[in-house]
Formats: sequence, C-alpha cells, structure tokens
Amino acid sequence: MLREIEPRLETLEALQTNQLAPLIYADLGLSEMIPVTQLGQGFNRLLDIYSEVVASDAKALLIDEIENGLHYSVLPVIWKGLFLAAKEVDVQIFATTHSWECILAADQAAREGEDYDLALIRLDRVKEDIKATIIDGKSLDTAKELHWEMR
Repeated sequence: MLREIEPRLETLEALQTNQLAPLIYADLGLSEMIPVTQLGQGFNRLLDIYSEVVASDAKALLIDEIENGLHYSVLPVIWKGLFLAAKEVDVQIFATTHSWECILAADQAAREGEDYDLALIRLDRVKEDIKATIIDGKSLDTAKELHWEMR
C-alpha cells in the first residue's frame, strides 16, 4: 500500500546507526537507499499508521484525523489496505476525520470487502451533552443521495 504514495518503492530496511532507534531506509531503485524521512509527509504518515496496525499487539488503534498529509485520491486504496491489515491482525481501528472525501473513501473500501465492516459515528453537541449517532452502510447511502452533512 505504500507504493500508492511512492510507486518506485522496492523495499524498506531498518538500519542500525548510532541513534537510539534504527532508521528506516527505502530502496527506490537508486544507487543508494535513502531515509524514509526524505519521502514526504504522506509516505511517513502512512508508514506510521501501517506500522502501528501490523507491529502492535493492541486490539484497538486510534488514529486522529487520518487524512492529514494524504491526498484524497489515494484514500480509497489506503482504506482498503487498512481494512485488510486490521482483519489480518485482528485489530479494530477508530479513526477521526473532518473530511467528506475520507468518509466516502472508507465507505468505498468497505463495500469492496467481503463484509461491510464500517460504522460511521457522528458526534454532535446537544446543549451540555455529546450525542453519538451510528450511521451504517444503508444510512450512509441515504446521506450521500440526499447530501446530508455527515462530518
């Protein structure tokens, strides 16, 4: 899935340096590997998210404003990868967003899977309380059709 952000990516390798933690280098088919820090915010954001999904023993992963640093055009592929990885390692993902494009991309990816495994939870302030509304796939279809605000 990282190749959606950087199509030249061949491999990633953690190299031990004098630093406390190993640095991750990318092979892009150049004469030398380069630090992933040189590949941009979107690549590093996605690397962080995927690393947390597959390398953590946690059963839940919280991702705040998941779309930050990512172009809207790659969001469907990113969500598809997240759904697959989450299912493979049995982790539940809770992600926040203010992006309608991100919601649509998650919905699209969920519909391409075996089961529709997405619940949109909208939080609204009602006087002094917070009201949570769970929006399933069918309700999201209606919201899209009628252009209801879901963020």
